[in-house]
Amino acid sequence: MNNRGSSPRLYRNMLAFVAPYRDYLQSLEQETRRYLAWKSVVDDTEALNLNAYQRRQASESLKRSDETVDLRVKEAYCWLLMPTQDGTNPLEGEATRISGGTESHIVKAAKRYRTAYPQGSIICPY
Repeated sequence: MNNRGSSPRLYRNMLAFVAPYRDYLQSLEQETRRYLAWKSVVDDTEALNLNAYQRRQASESLKRSDETVDLRVKEAYCWLLMPTQDGTNPLEGEATRISGGTESHIVKAAKRYRTAYPQGSIICPY
């Protein structure tokens, strides 16, 4: 947090991190594996000699799995980690839950950050 590359970081208290909830990572990883497996099947339809019905079934399964991965990502990444600092004291971390809704974790984090710091703070992209 102190450096950006080799130079010292300015506005260290403007960083925000979105982190996953450990208990949800296993289902996210499992569904990601399922998605990659279906993607491999769809990509190799000729080599696997699939008929039209099997190709359609694989494509539908890939689409369902893709949607499920999106949902699992939104569920898993539910913690916003924000540094706080009183005066010249060292930085401390604050964890806030940002679950709920169908929005991406980035949008939810930005909204939560704005409510925590309503005086016009901006999330620094560095």
